[in-house]
Amino acid sequence: GVKVTVGETVTYAPDGAELTITADTAIETGYVAFVIDGVTVPVQYGERIVINTLPGIKGTHVKSTWSSVTEMKAITETHVANIDHAITTGYYKVTVTASDVTVTLNGEVQTAAEFYVTAADRVVVSKAGVPDVTYGAEGSPIAGDIVIWPAK
Repeated sequence: GVKVTVGETVTYAPDGAELTITADTAIETGYVAFVIDGVTVPVQYGERIVINTLPGIKGTHVKSTWSSVTEMKAITETHVANIDHAITTGYYKVTVTASDVTVTLNGEVQTAAEFYVTAADRVVVSKAGVPDVTYGAEGSPIAGDIVIWPAK
């Protein structure tokens, strides 16, 4: 793909796209597209980028999809710009280290030791004989990673 700059506006065009050239248009080859929450950002092919330096990153983790692969990455990790990526931001990691609790996400029991949530989700931790602990209750969105430790 190519990075297209018209005046102060920078966009991305995939290979084979038809472009209208004006006097103030600059075209640079060798770019891939990182589509971050629907906004396309041209990134130089081969560049190694720490995710949280990209524009519009929210949360502590992102969902990154390319070809048929989807993975969760911490925003402090490096992404290599070698193919177009769709990046969805705003995720937080939940790590469950306690074995004597039941954890639900939006009412569904979670059995994985690790899973990801958004600010709008609701995580409830239940243990017999102890009041439930709720993350993301109405009015208090999840704003960081959650670790659920065994009770002492």
